[in-house]
Amino acid sequence: MDSLTQVVMGMAIGELTMGKKVGKKALLWGAVAANIPDIDGIFQYLFSPASSTLFHRGISHSLLLLVFLAPLVAWGINKIYKGDFKTLKGWFKLVFFAWASHLTLDIFNSYGTGLFEPFSHVRIAYDAIGISDLFFVFPLIVAAIISVISRKTSKIPTIMSAVALSLSFLYLGFTIGNKTSLESFAITELERQGVHYTRVLTSPLPITNFAWVIVAEYDSGFWDGQYRTPTEEIIEFNYIPKNHDLASDIEKTDYFQKLQRFSKGYYVLRKDTTDGNIILSDLRFGSFNDNNSTNGNLGGGLNFTLQVDENNGNLTVDRAHPDRKVTFDNVRNYIKRISKKAS
Repeated sequence: MDSLTQVVMGMAIGELTMGKKVGKKALLWGAVAANIPDIDGIFQYLFSPASSTLFHRGISHSLLLLVFLAPLVAWGINKIYKGDFKTLKGWFKLVFFAWASHLTLDIFNSYGTGLFEPFSHVRIAYDAIGISDLFFVFPLIVAAIISVISRKTSKIPTIMSAVALSLSFLYLGFTIGNKTSLESFAITELERQGVHYTRVLTSPLPITNFAWVIVAEYDSGFWDGQYRTPTEEIIEFNYIPKNHDLASDIEKTDYFQKLQRFSKGYYVLRKDTTDGNIILSDLRFGSFNDNNSTNGNLGGGLNFTLQVDENNGNLTVDRAHPDRKVTFDNVRNYIKRISKKAS
């Protein structure tokens, strides 16, 4: 999930585990502990764009690191405040549950999480909730604000944090059910329209769980569609050719194989008409900008530019960021886009 969600989630857990004992210090350390896995973002830029896609949410998001480092972090915090063994147990609960909440939330995103690194490189991604979701984070923001402005002796922050966590995780349960229902409907639509497929992916667009990307793979291309619940009764699919033959000279390079692994095969290629470079577009991600969504143009909100050196055949990968910025105009246009009925 995004950093804001992780911060307010950690604050709520900090309030529940240590708020009564240490006051607002619990909010601070809950926020810190909940964001420890994303420390890999500091080092991500030391790697190539292809390698960094797998480094992020890799070993730093593993259960192994949680088990071994959570006690050390708790011990360090306890040392700072010169606490006793009883206080140490409280800090351990705070760190463990805040850290674990981060790993739990991330496995329901599209990006993929290396939960079992380094023993297994399988990246878990259930694609049930977007990296940012307003409905999920809103109760946690309210609880965080109340915790900050309330007195230490007040019981309201503890109650509100418990309520906020309950509401957010109930909503997470809803997203799982929503995805299950949508997948069933998408398969029904594909069969009704006579569309042949070998596998189907459903992934939520940013901010909401009521607009989804549907991608059905078949032979040399993908059938791509978007679905808004509950405003639409059908799914309109557009065919996007894979064009994987464009990578025939680079398909065995390390960088390209990493991008294949990261995208789980849900990618299309096209030639950039301006410079002749190859653009790899990951179909699992949507964007705020309709021109960059999976509508057959770029084929995804996450794109990579692949440049091949004509002299030695080496591959250079650059991250091509479409317009996914959270600006007022983008959000306003995006809300219009996801709320309109299909024509």
